[in-house]
Amino acid sequence: MKMLVLRPDSRMLGYSIFSSDQRDPLIMSTIQDYQSSNGVKTNLRSALQKIHYTCQYITANRLPDMIAVHAAFGGNDFHQPTLVTQEVLHSLEILTPQAPLHIPPLQVLIHQCRLIFPDVPIILVFDTAFIVSLPPQEHLYALDSSFMKTTGLRRYGFHGTYHEAACDHVMLSWRGKKKTKVPCILSICLEPRPEVAAVVGRRPVMVTSGATPLEGIPGETTCGELDPGIVVAMNQTLHEGPEEINLRLTRESGLRGLAGEGVTFETVFQPTNVAHSLARNVLLYHFLRAAGAGIAAMGGLDTIIFSGRYVKVGKIIGLWLRQKLISGSTLDKTQIELKYYQESPDRIIADQAMTVWSALQKSDNLQNKITASCTFCEA
Repeated sequence: MKMLVLRPDSRMLGYSIFSSDQRDPLIMSTIQDYQSSNGVKTNLRSALQKIHYTCQYITANRLPDMIAVHAAFGGNDFHQPTLVTQEVLHSLEILTPQAPLHIPPLQVLIHQCRLIFPDVPIILVFDTAFIVSLPPQEHLYALDSSFMKTTGLRRYGFHGTYHEAACDHVMLSWRGKKKTKVPCILSICLEPRPEVAAVVGRRPVMVTSGATPLEGIPGETTCGELDPGIVVAMNQTLHEGPEEINLRLTRESGLRGLAGEGVTFETVFQPTNVAHSLARNVLLYHFLRAAGAGIAAMGGLDTIIFSGRYVKVGKIIGLWLRQKLISGSTLDKTQIELKYYQESPDRIIADQAMTVWSALQKSDNLQNKITASCTFCEA
């Protein structure tokens, strides 16, 4: 079978075509500025038409058997990749106030896919699905309960696809070594907005991100953990409104703020880079704090696994972090395994969608579910 993977973000639409008989994609590419219809810039529909043409060219005039769409937010409702039906679209509509920047573009993408790829089932792969089962003491904020219930505010994990794949990789390795103990895993996703999750086997117990990816570890341009009073001070002292504050916290902070210029994780962790030592040390310290919290939540540590686009930087962070963790503690170096999961995000999305698709194929009412998935369309 052939699968089309769509990975949208605010600036580009990434896509890949996979065949079930090989790991590498038949093609992997991106379309820039797909949400704009200004001048020569492509809009969403023309972007999908281009992808449709590419699919036919690659697969000898066949449409894909299934489309897997990466979705940033699924709230409390979605705990695994999900086949799109009218009921699912209704649930997304209810979730819109919780993720007004993510859900509406996803809804538009789904409906445009219906127009360009009629009769092709769509499976949504949610970044929040794996971490949504956090225990209450971890996902709750100490705020008025009625306010949190009304708004749906709670702690989420926003790199759940990476964490799930990385932890499955650890579990597979342990089974191969015939280990019976359930491993305590510190999963560190090195994306521009990094995230640390503590997972016991496949059960998440701690994550650094909050109600949004802004909380937690500083990113390339994001502030990370922040005293809420600072936001009040920005408003009262600098007379900045929501848009200005959001820009400062999401585009002008993090490593950029510490280094005084735009930098990446790779730049900051170059061995000869002395100029950015402050940014590097602050970032390492945040990883150390997060690791300590994760170990406390799990009651131990067996494996640290890195994933994400900067996974190679994990080899530097991992050695430093392991040394810091064993220094002055009862932990032994030989007890902490370092691993690096280097699979591409498109391959991860394809694998997780295929798991659900395989389960659906064993269902007695598969055809009814596929029909329900393909019978709605909105121009």
